[in-house]
Amino acid sequence: MPVDPLLRLRRLPADEHRDPDRPDRQEAPAADGGLTLAQTPSPTTGALPQPVAGSRSGLRRDLQALRALAVALVVLWHAEIPGLSGGFIGVDVFFVISGFLMVRLLVGELDRSGGIRVGRFLHRRARRLLPAALLVLAVTALGSWWLLPVTALRSVGWDIVASVAYVANWRFAATEVDYLAAEALPSPVQHYWSLSIEEQFYFVLPLALLLVALLTRRWARGPGRAMRVGTVTLLAIGVPSLLYSVVHSSSPDPGDYFNSLGRVWQLCVGGAVALLALRGSARSVPGGLRSAAVLVGMVGIVASAVLITPESIYPGWLALMPTVATALIVWADGDDLAVSRPGAAPWVQWLGDRSYSIYLWHWPLLLLVMVQFDGSVLARAGAVLASLVLADVSWRLVEERFRLRGSISAPARAPGLSRSAGLMVTPAARRSVLVLAVASTLTAAGGLAITTDRDAGDLTPSLADATADKFTEFYEGDCRPKVSSPDPLTCTFGVPSSATRVLVVGDSHAVMWMPGLRAVAEENGWRLDLQAKLACAPVDATNMLDSQPYTACRDWGRNVVQGIVDDPPDLVILATSTGYSIVSPEAEAGGGLQDALGRTLEQIRAAGPEVALMAVTPRFAEPVPICLAEHPDDPQACQAHLPSAIPDNQWAEVAASVPGVHTVDLADELCPDGTCLTDADGILRWMDSHHLTGTYAESLAPLLAKQLLPLVAAR
Repeated sequence: MPVDPLLRLRRLPADEHRDPDRPDRQEAPAADGGLTLAQTPSPTTGALPQPVAGSRSGLRRDLQALRALAVALVVLWHAEIPGLSGGFIGVDVFFVISGFLMVRLLVGELDRSGGIRVGRFLHRRARRLLPAALLVLAVTALGSWWLLPVTALRSVGWDIVASVAYVANWRFAATEVDYLAAEALPSPVQHYWSLSIEEQFYFVLPLALLLVALLTRRWARGPGRAMRVGTVTLLAIGVPSLLYSVVHSSSPDPGDYFNSLGRVWQLCVGGAVALLALRGSARSVPGGLRSAAVLVGMVGIVASAVLITPESIYPGWLALMPTVATALIVWADGDDLAVSRPGAAPWVQWLGDRSYSIYLWHWPLLLLVMVQFDGSVLARAGAVLASLVLADVSWRLVEERFRLRGSISAPARAPGLSRSAGLMVTPAARRSVLVLAVASTLTAAGGLAITTDRDAGDLTPSLADATADKFTEFYEGDCRPKVSSPDPLTCTFGVPSSATRVLVVGDSHAVMWMPGLRAVAEENGWRLDLQAKLACAPVDATNMLDSQPYTACRDWGRNVVQGIVDDPPDLVILATSTGYSIVSPEAEAGGGLQDALGRTLEQIRAAGPEVALMAVTPRFAEPVPICLAEHPDDPQACQAHLPSAIPDNQWAEVAASVPGVHTVDLADELCPDGTCLTDADGILRWMDSHHLTGTYAESLAPLLAKQLLPLVAAR
């Protein structure tokens, strides 16, 4: 997100007030130096052209306007404003700007001094970014504890810890592909994923530049050495990253959106523009060409925000559209162009100045109104307005105070604050504020991670633990196929050496029954194999995933059936959800989901094994743990009722249509007298709106055995 103040300071009269991070400021290496290749400039350094007068002195208003546009796109998209289906590409704009600023800073330092003071660089990045980020995290942690249901607290706590450590994107990549987390509330700090990617880039980039400079010291000599080092570094990082993004975006794995490996190329594109700027100012290019670049860039960004959708295959090749568009505007250096004048408007510059704080505050506030006020238009508008107000306050009192003019020990005063007010920030005060912010954030996050005081009743599992009460041997084991993989993986339980082999096949609903099925297998000496793939209907058709045909699922199902044909088990237990859409041409040619399941059952039955189809389980109006947390004294408010909980008993009809297929139906236990219970005998039955908790599934072993034992005996 907007991360660097290099080009957003107000013009100040004295050089001593210039931003110390400005890449065009000439500074000798510090005595303590940090990590450098050389402590004194060599005859071959300092060879890059000097800035053209006016092109980089002071503020680049066009970059501030880009920041304003980027944060506006993201905020309006999160506020669900119609017409901005791709507003999330504002993040891509920020990536390019950040790459431009950081590469210009570091390669410029490498050229001037022959080295890079890595510690000094990272310290300044932390000083610029951490105070506001930690403030928002601390406030979010406290607000989450107060306002969110207990079911969300542990997860939010770990999200905050990951955000403090700048690895949030990796955590969200993992949870995004957790099919069972699909019904959970979005994280109030999910927007920190992009900050994490940028911080990771800031850590790797200077080290990579130094490494390349070291490895190429024999040939990368003479004038332009720093440029060659920068070029090799960006190519070495950016090209593999782009290829990774393209290859992996073709798979339906939603976690790839957050993956650093598929995103860092966008920062490298910004870095490439920085190398061009260091080689020679764009101001030497005719104004008409630069104006055209700005116009094409603006059209590209706006078109991306309007045409790209969350269902698009992204990032991949499609991300080149906003990335290249932003790069064109950054390259044009268009503050002197008439086409850039609208971006110089005071309100645009105001947004650009505060874009980082706006980005930090907007999402927790929008999530709050979604939880507390059902996300009405008025509430969302209020959240956006509140984020602007809080952003202005935190920009003045936090960002500007911690953005020092030079060394860490120099006192600083936030611009715009009165001298007479005595608002001087001493080094000790700054350190104290930072320590308190870190401590309060981690303490609050840790409290969220273990809080269960607001749990409802004495249930096992507790409401806070419900989503974690699952068959972890699959979810955390080695037999969970990747989203893009068509190859079945097998987990074996029970008695592996047994001559009686039972195979469980299906999606998350098949995994849901495994605690009870494993208990039956162990009790009766069976070998129990599991072949499951999440969000995948094990049928003879292609279902959809994230609005894309899930061909890997179709091929996986066919491979499972072929494996059964090649080596038939004694019993096949098939379980799957009903909530799948079949690709239209296939649905038109071969019927819908029921027909596809019927064909699969016929193929399995023809191979010889007994076949049991698990009946459809009820579906509640909302995740049961969340509902119980909201109604701790009225669990009846969370119950579901037949027949609405199971609108039509599809699977019973399918089983009846295929000779030799049996239905395993526990409806009388799950919904006695037509009422689907949320809990009984101290056991929480549901982990979300339609998956059983592992504890409850295991308690059903006797009922499962009663229906399955005759089928095995028939062999």
